[in-house]
Amino acid sequence: MAAAQRLYAKVTKISPRFVYGWSNLGNTQVALGALQPAEESYSTAIDLCKESIKEAEVKGLGLRKCDDLYVLYLNRGSLRLNNGREKDALDDLQQSSTLRQRPDGIVGQNLARALEVNGKYAASDREYGLAISMSSNEVNPFWLRSAMVKYQ
Repeated sequence: MAAAQRLYAKVTKISPRFVYGWSNLGNTQVALGALQPAEESYSTAIDLCKESIKEAEVKGLGLRKCDDLYVLYLNRGSLRLNNGREKDALDDLQQSSTLRQRPDGIVGQNLARALEVNGKYAASDREYGLAISMSSNEVNPFWLRSAMVKYQ
């Protein structure tokens, strides 16, 4: 993993506007436990992705836009959720859900947990229910959290 981190760090130096260099650098940083640098890498990727979307809208055809901004918000939101920044995590995960524009089990279970830790139990219960319905043929650890929310 350290070799991958070195590679993506080099990619971001050579091509500092490459969204996926920054997001993959963030992924390797998370895997190695460097959470603050990972958040910075994800934030850079989000900013670059937004710029890419705006550029594509202005210039039109022929310019590839960043089309998975929801994944970048999901990654940063999940990181923040596990790094003591629950309110910021909720904002990111709600943004991810909105951008996804359709039900998504991974976004749903992370959003449910963010709602839970922010004391929004009814909304959390709905999101857990959705995530469970999308994975009902396999038991997942977040099902226990869902049951605990029902007690709140």
